[in-house]
Amino acid sequence: MFVSGNIHCYTDDYRFESIWRKPELSLKRVLDLNLVIAPDFSVYPDAPAIVNRWQLHRSLAVFSYWQNMGVRVIPSISWVSSEQIHQDRDLYPGFSTIAVRCPTREYLATWYSGAETIRDLVRPTTVLHFGTSLGIDVWTDSQVFQFCLRHQKTNRE
Repeated sequence: MFVSGNIHCYTDDYRFESIWRKPELSLKRVLDLNLVIAPDFSVYPDAPAIVNRWQLHRSLAVFSYWQNMGVRVIPSISWVSSEQIHQDRDLYPGFSTIAVRCPTREYLATWYSGAETIRDLVRPTTVLHFGTSLGIDVWTDSQVFQFCLRHQKTNRE
């Protein structure tokens, strides 16, 4: 995960849990990188709301810690639904640049609805869109940069 000048955490949570559990160690690893995307701790539609809120909080806490320590970090924005975004709107401050992961076909309609809510609530000027081009069209008023994921399978498009 820490092999290039830029990193992201769009992979299985267990692969980057140490970022949360050992923040000092992760800080040493990311300080000199060009760009870091905050961890994207997974949220799930069938999980209790408090669990998803905790995951979103952890991502923002690591983002804030790294930013305060001088890391060039971009927040990773996740959501379960438009309703959840409105309930937890304090976890979605107005960032000018955000990173998101493309939707899977399984959650496509919910992802689009949430992305439109994020677009209207956060109003990002720049979006780093990770994965396939699926969902990239929602960011109508933002400059969008797409990044493919090495483990992205074409059947998820």
